[in-house]
Amino acid sequence: ADSESVVIRWRGFHGREQIDFLLRGSTRWQNGRFTLCSTNDASRHRDVIINAAGRSYISFGTSSRCPG
Repeated sequence: ADSESVVIRWRGFHGREQIDFLLRGSTRWQNGRFTLCSTNDASRHRDVIINAAGRSYISFGTSSRCPG
């Protein structure tokens, strides 16, 4: 059986390389997205978008930020 790997990347607004959460769950006015790329199933690519309030949203469909 083929094993699946997932690559996770963060891309923050203005190119920030990290996201910081405050104790209340909000961010320090940061937002961005985690991109999850499956190595063997493009239909499983997803973006998890984080807004400045700390809320997350999962994109439906495939992420255009994954190779292939």
